[in-house]
Amino acid sequence: MHSQYKRDVKEWEQHQLPDSALIEHTLYLIGDAGKSPKDRPAPAIRLLGDALRAAGENSTTIFLGDNIYPDGLPPEEDKRYTDAKYNLDRQLEILKNYKGDSYFIPGNHDWVADGYKAVDRQEEYIEEYLDKKKVFLPKNGCSGPEVVKVTDNLTYIFIDSQWWIVNWDEQPGINDGCDAKNKDTFIGLLDSALKKNRDKTVVLVLHHPLYSNGSHGGHYSWKDHLFPFTAINEKLYIPLPGIGTVLQQIRSNIGIRQDVNYPPLAELKQKILNLTNGMDNVIFASGHDHNLQYIEAGGHPFVVSGAGSKETAAKANGNVLFSHGSNGFAKINFYKDGAA
Repeated sequence: MHSQYKRDVKEWEQHQLPDSALIEHTLYLIGDAGKSPKDRPAPAIRLLGDALRAAGENSTTIFLGDNIYPDGLPPEEDKRYTDAKYNLDRQLEILKNYKGDSYFIPGNHDWVADGYKAVDRQEEYIEEYLDKKKVFLPKNGCSGPEVVKVTDNLTYIFIDSQWWIVNWDEQPGINDGCDAKNKDTFIGLLDSALKKNRDKTVVLVLHHPLYSNGSHGGHYSWKDHLFPFTAINEKLYIPLPGIGTVLQQIRSNIGIRQDVNYPPLAELKQKILNLTNGMDNVIFASGHDHNLQYIEAGGHPFVVSGAGSKETAAKANGNVLFSHGSNGFAKINFYKDGAA
């Protein structure tokens, strides 16, 4: 699938970038990288690995969730464990000699095996593999926000958006040991973290995007129309021409559980946008939709980088200035004068 640019930004290549010597920090973003072929890492993981070998210590790599398809990391005695471990290891191995910092956040698939316990299990595995603490955030299956100071001018804030929409009645003990015991407390903590960093550039990191022109944002490819049930299970290739189109129209208005307009996610989106309204220092970074998108909306930049191992279409129109429906990752350079 080729790259698309919104009509009025097609001359982007003629823009003069700041001197690369003035780069203060570089951020690499890759999401949904949890499914590699049996004999090698997924292409985007290999490409990122090449980039990280040349990257210096003033850099960060963030894996944006869905680090293990399809069910997260089950217990070792589970028959799914071997494949799950393989898919996670393909990501971890490119970080072995990496000089910068690295972080992982959970996505919806990372919760599947047995909820927050699977998230905790993945956190423990990653920390042991990398021999580092605080590389899987938020910690302990909690919601966050988890704040990381990068430089005097740059801060990351990590949150677990799946925590917001999961059925807590099915997750006894979900908030044990967490600062946020409920959603109101979480929003209060996020508000406080944003205000404390109002004079810095903030990258707000969460798995689910607030905006998207991919399938989770209500924009569908021919595959979604012809095989609508693949949105629920990627193996359900049941052709339903016509009916599929009707189902997608219904989905675009109501949303299924993991869509941007699914009511609980729509609520989270609105609360975050209310907190960041009028702030010009916040960049949003997410995965979830299996493509690359750059979006500008409400005075904020939104980066969707969920093409680590899967790919789906996304259109460049409206608020979406750029889209690419194939595998890849995103990179942001932060400059000493505050530009990005």
